[in-house]
Amino acid sequence: MWSYEIKSKANAYSLSLVLDFVKNSYEDKFLGSELLGNALGLAWNTVMEVLDSSKFVKHNFTSFASGALTHPSSYEWENIY
Repeated sequence: MWSYEIKSKANAYSLSLVLDFVKNSYEDKFLGSELLGNALGLAWNTVMEVLDSSKFVKHNFTSFASGALTHPSSYEWENIY
């Protein structure tokens, strides 16, 4: 079973990778290729449309982004009193 520290670091690292990818995807060229940049822009717009139109996908995406899937459901200090 994963500890909280491992889950937290994995969540922070994956979020950092996603943010770097999104930041780089707004450039005209991606990895030096304009065609790849255009394809990535089209894919990005498609993903955003799916996220915006599906309540199920939007709920799960925001749950993951908030850390709800990687953080414990309760903390030890909450049950002290």
